[in-house]
Amino acid sequence: MIEFQVDGHTVTLVSPDGKPLQEGGWYCLRATGFKSWDEAQAFGNHLKTALQVASIRRMLGVDVGNGQATSSLGKVVYDQFAEQGRFVRPNIHGLDVFEDRPGTAWLNASLEGFVSTDAAGVLDDVAMLAGKVGDQESPKFDAVRLLNEALVCVEATAKLTLAIAAVEMLVQREKWTPTQKKAIAQFSKMLESDTTISDEERQELTDAVERMYNTSVIRGLRRLLAQLGLSDLWSRWSEVYNDRSRILHGLCYATPRERQGMVAPTVLLSARIVLTALNADIPGAAADLDTILLLPKIYVKFDADL
Repeated sequence: MIEFQVDGHTVTLVSPDGKPLQEGGWYCLRATGFKSWDEAQAFGNHLKTALQVASIRRMLGVDVGNGQATSSLGKVVYDQFAEQGRFVRPNIHGLDVFEDRPGTAWLNASLEGFVSTDAAGVLDDVAMLAGKVGDQESPKFDAVRLLNEALVCVEATAKLTLAIAAVEMLVQREKWTPTQKKAIAQFSKMLESDTTISDEERQELTDAVERMYNTSVIRGLRRLLAQLGLSDLWSRWSEVYNDRSRILHGLCYATPRERQGMVAPTVLLSARIVLTALNADIPGAAADLDTILLLPKIYVKFDADL
């Protein structure tokens, strides 16, 4: 059991089955002392968001669930327990807000596991971030979810795909600048008045121009890095991005070991980009990344010896 403070509340990290933390597989963050259900719900949501961000900062990966029960009993059984002063709750995978009263108990489904890292860094981050989480979820937060899935995932190719998709999620709304849009519009007008091409050719070109109204993903990624002050990461990012694309599109083959070697630099780069983007919405998300997310000095391409 570990206790730490978040916004005036004591939060306790425990294993739900009562085992020592190093022997647990699933974990709970418990906090009490709220004046209303809404206050407890808001605190829990902030804590859940902070935990997901902190897990990326510390390269752990966390599954915070969706608030659904993983196991439950029928109402008749719950009522029978209540008559005996035992208020049994279902095993909720995610945020669970309930009345704190004597006799409260939970259905217990346990898994064996182990803790392979010091929890102090993660809990310090949670305590630092929870008070800065707003009530409205950032539109960038899907990127955080994807990156957590990448960290939890075991298979290398899936990790690469999810980690890069997290960054791509940030640029899906990128558009051309007003000057570029004006030039595209002028090109469209020129096509309409050009009598040297057939109607079919004109339509094909018009369709191509219409597709230009959204920037390419790779151009959007480069613009994003510049906006975030991370242009120095571009050469590294473009290498892992291109290698991932060559593998997924069947342009080359990388062995499982070679794909595994790409995971660390890809996930670390993605984490730095996602956290830096999120920092505007959750101040502190990108704090001290130079010391806790150390990038490899050299990225070795999986086919560098060819």
